[in-house]
Amino acid sequence: MSQVPEDDLQKIVTAYDNGEGSVFINGERRSLYELVKIKVFTYNDSWDTWNAFVNSVEVKPYYEFSSLTGKIAIGIPALAMKGTDVTKDYFNRDYGWKKKSDSENIFMLKKQYISHERIEYLKTVKSEKHDFRKLIRICEEINITYNLDCFYAVGGMLRSLIDHVAPIFGYTNFGEVTNNYNGGKSFKEAMQQLEKSMRKISDSFLHTSIRSSEVLPVANQVEFIAPIDLLLSEIIRITESKTK
Repeated sequence: MSQVPEDDLQKIVTAYDNGEGSVFINGERRSLYELVKIKVFTYNDSWDTWNAFVNSVEVKPYYEFSSLTGKIAIGIPALAMKGTDVTKDYFNRDYGWKKKSDSENIFMLKKQYISHERIEYLKTVKSEKHDFRKLIRICEEINITYNLDCFYAVGGMLRSLIDHVAPIFGYTNFGEVTNNYNGGKSFKEAMQQLEKSMRKISDSFLHTSIRSSEVLPVANQVEFIAPIDLLLSEIIRITESKTK
C-alpha cells in the first residue's frame, strides 16, 4: 500500500475494528466498504530511500490503485522486497468485531463447553425469585476460558457455577442439592460427579500450594460437560414449571 503515517494507520484500525464504513484521513473521507484486502508492511530501509524505491523499475510493475487512500499503491510482492508483513499486529479479528455484542463474540468461539443454545435459552427464562444474569455470565466465561485452554480458570468457574445455583433448588449449598433434591436416580448420580469429582479437582487447582514440580492440567481434567448441561436443563425445567 501507500506510505501511511502511524497515526493514520491507527485511525484505519479503529474504524475497521468498530465496523465503520469510512475513515477521515488527510482531509478526505475514505470508504472501507470497497476494501477487498488490506496488508501492513514495515519499510526496513532508511526512509530517505523510499522515493527511489517506489519509482524503481522493479517496483513499477506492481503499481495498483488504492481505494482507501485514493492514490497509487504498491503491491504486496514489491513491499515484501523491502519490508516485513506486520498485518497481524494491526488486523487480527473480523471486521467490526468491537461493534458486536458480547453474545455475538462468544458465539464465534470454536469450542463449546456449555452449548450456545443452552445459554441463549437461559436468557429467555423468567424467574420471579432469582436473577439469572450472573449464572449466564459464568456460563459464558466458562466457554471463553475453555477456548483459551485456561483450564485452571475453567475449574474455578465450574465450582462457582455449582455453588451459585443451589438456592434455585431450595438449598443453601450444592452438597445439599446432591443429597436431597428429588431429580431422579440419573440426575442424582450426575450431580454426585460434580460434587465429588469436579469439586475436588477444582479445589486442587485453587488451594494446592506451590510445589517442587507440577504437571499442568489438560482438557480431560475439567470435562464434566454432560453433568453441567443436565444441571442447567433441570434449572430451566423447574423454573419454567413454577411460572406456569
